[in-house]
Amino acid sequence: MKLLASFFGTFLFLILHTEATSYRPVSLEMQLKSAGAVVHGVYLGKSYRRLPDGEVITVARFALKRVAGISVHELANHPEFSVLISGGQWQGVVHQVFGAPEFMRGEESVLIVKKGNFGHWIYNHCLGKYR
Repeated sequence: MKLLASFFGTFLFLILHTEATSYRPVSLEMQLKSAGAVVHGVYLGKSYRRLPDGEVITVARFALKRVAGISVHELANHPEFSVLISGGQWQGVVHQVFGAPEFMRGEESVLIVKKGNFGHWIYNHCLGKYR
């Protein structure tokens, strides 16, 4: 009986404290209204950074093909453009963020991005990436 009560208590604790990431479909029109810019480019590679608040991010670099919603003076390394993605690797520790988009070198993508404090972020994680 004690074992059953212990099992039930553990099960109840896990149910109440387990979180899951789920994404609701958002229309393209709604994303474009909420974001700020659209970038069309070819993925070149990535690097990792740690922000002042401690968050680990991936900096993804793209060769620009087209851009809308970003002024020329914001394109510091034209014809390259970097976008920020939550999660990455820092000092040998992987900081995984479920729902973060993944890219393959040479992959052509259209990204919906939004300007943040440290640069442009992919809007709505993987929902902001289109092939």
